[in-house]
Amino acid sequence: MKNKLLSLGMIIIIIMSLFSLAGCGKKLTREEIDEGAIKELERIYNDDLTLVSRGQGYGGDVFGRGSNVELILKSQKFSNEKIQMRYSYDSKNKKYELLGSNYNFIRYKNNILERLEILSEIYPDYKIHLKSYFDTDKDYTFDEYISSKKYLDIFIFLAPSVDSSSKDSDIEKIRMKLEQSRILVTGINVYYVKNQELYNSINPQKISSDEWGTLNSDCLNGTFYMNTNYEWDNQNWENEQ
Repeated sequence: MKNKLLSLGMIIIIIMSLFSLAGCGKKLTREEIDEGAIKELERIYNDDLTLVSRGQGYGGDVFGRGSNVELILKSQKFSNEKIQMRYSYDSKNKKYELLGSNYNFIRYKNNILERLEILSEIYPDYKIHLKSYFDTDKDYTFDEYISSKKYLDIFIFLAPSVDSSSKDSDIEKIRMKLEQSRILVTGINVYYVKNQELYNSINPQKISSDEWGTLNSDCLNGTFYMNTNYEWDNQNWENEQ
């Protein structure tokens, strides 16, 4: 009788162990994986983030090793902005890798625009549009962020009253001012808009695809890529008359 009870006890222990192992090996759902990534971003920036939508990034199955997922989030601190993040999840080792977000750009965008008011010393009448991509996630101060290597493009739209004859010397003045102010960017895009109606219609916060098409095909425009030494790596003017 004693041996039977011992055997029964061993069976119960084995069954419980199997259930425990099964729980440890439970495959997370897509929602649980997303939630884990969001918590990682919340920890860095001390913000309350809510999932708005998700999309497939690059690299295959979202459950596979090295997969890449993009999420659109709503921030408690910046409720009118759209936070974008990208991450991968290693399902085998249950580890996350944050591949970047636009969080620092969102929280410092107005500071960047204030710093870029130095452009008024070069151009009398202009509009400006900023575009950012997925940057490394680190809780930067503004000065750390603005001088760090990041994906930040500046688009400058110049009114018809702005003379293009000094375009080359003006773009060099921009480079010098960016260096003096320690503003490191990916690139500068300058558009000399000759049509007043088109210039008036440009909303720097939301430019339509038709407006982009006209700007790129009809306007004198230049593209300049900056390296980490505040030098132009590549520069090009298009639609020169």
